[in-house]
Amino acid sequence: MVLTGRVIILKQTIRHNLPVCYELSGIDCIKFQFLIFAAWAIWYLPISAQETAYTNYKKGIELLNQNQKTKALQYFQKVIDQDPNLANAHFLIGMLMKEKEKWIDARSALELAIVADPKYAAPYIELAKLKINIFSQIPETISLLKKIVDASIKISVDNTIELRKWLGTAYFRDGQFQRAKTEFDTILTDGKFDPHSVYLLSLSLIQLGDFQKAERQLRFLVEKEPFHKKAHFSLGNLYRTVNQRYQSRQHLQQFQEIDLEDEKIIYLEQSIRANPSQASAWLELGRIYSRRQQWSVAVSILNRLLDLAPTNPVSHEVIGLCYLMDEHYQKASQHYQLAVELCPENATYRNSLGSVYLKMDCPKLAIQQLEIAAELEPQNAKIFNNLVIAYQQTDQNELAESTYIRYQKLANKQINSEK
Repeated sequence: MVLTGRVIILKQTIRHNLPVCYELSGIDCIKFQFLIFAAWAIWYLPISAQETAYTNYKKGIELLNQNQKTKALQYFQKVIDQDPNLANAHFLIGMLMKEKEKWIDARSALELAIVADPKYAAPYIELAKLKINIFSQIPETISLLKKIVDASIKISVDNTIELRKWLGTAYFRDGQFQRAKTEFDTILTDGKFDPHSVYLLSLSLIQLGDFQKAERQLRFLVEKEPFHKKAHFSLGNLYRTVNQRYQSRQHLQQFQEIDLEDEKIIYLEQSIRANPSQASAWLELGRIYSRRQQWSVAVSILNRLLDLAPTNPVSHEVIGLCYLMDEHYQKASQHYQLAVELCPENATYRNSLGSVYLKMDCPKLAIQQLEIAAELEPQNAKIFNNLVIAYQQTDQNELAESTYIRYQKLANKQINSEK
């Protein structure tokens, strides 16, 4: 009885604490999985099975860390041959099959994970996505998710949100808009922001005839996600329904612009696949993602560009901007420094480097760059604005005051020229 109690405790530890981290980018997360599994195996399995399952699971995780997913899959299959009740092994097999777009095999593995541990939330979430997006098995998905949502099981907050999100999605796809609204309201009540849930809540409200609340939700969504194409389209159509033609045209135009840019992204990605050495395509793609404020995506793309053209100052400028906006100031300064070294007569690069130094509380370094930038572009109001801040931070009050007067004149001149 003592052994059984210990096994239950260990299984609960796995079920309640094992993170959903299939994407495998978090090595610490995988190590955590491995440690929990190892503890369970050592305590519960017979000695010979312990050693074999332990070895195979460890090898599978090592191969995943090395991105050798086909070989990892083989080892996880060996694990479940030794013990078919290991839910996480089934789950990882399901996710690997899903990545290979072997949908039926993925569904089968995820279903086996649920059979092995009916209280393990991750397989429910991934199986629901498959049933909704691939197999269109909507009533089955509702039944699947209600079983775990309605059960008195301790589930992490993040998993609860995901379960309710996909239950709401299934209700929406089934035309049960009031129930969909209830699920999405539950998710969003605690101040959580989830674009998928906000969007489908908005569409549910439109179907229920509550245009005012739908408008509020869609406006909130496009403020948070200005490149949410479907939200602009739905908001444009909603405004057209209520005869607000100007707002309708505005959002439908934004939808068209984003849609055209999406097509451009597809074209650039296809061009890069065909010819990975196209530096101009990498740069343009990086700029698009930086405009969309998807900083990590832009940085990843631009780093590939730097491999091709390490002495291109524009590449360093754009990647510097991404790091600046993502508040990685040290990395931003490094790239702006390289841009300045490669093109020392460019006032924009020096102004940007000065801005980063201000963020890093290095006003003296900022002044060095900004004073040169002001000499290079004496009509650029932004440079003088940054200089004012730098002089104030170094207690050079007279210089700050005279520079501020210069800044005001340039700013007013710019405003008048734009009228």
